[in-house]
Amino acid sequence: DLAYQAGRIGGSAPAWLSAANEIAVESFLAGGVKWNQIASIIESTMQHHDGQIPTTVDDILEADRLARVWATKISAEMKENQI
Repeated sequence: DLAYQAGRIGGSAPAWLSAANEIAVESFLAGGVKWNQIASIIESTMQHHDGQIPTTVDDILEADRLARVWATKISAEMKENQI
């Protein structure tokens, strides 16, 4: 469902989704978050999507970078709040 939403939004949203997914899965594989938190990390990251319409490769790379920053922050917060 998140992928369909990113596709409908368009612009840099698919790049944000991909980057957030990569960070969330890496965090899971490292034992930082639980399996069922992956989608929450992606969804929370997507809430920070700026709606940018990329016109250059640099725009896409910047979207990827920003999403990774947010996803890393959100993953770390979830890890800290685990019981």
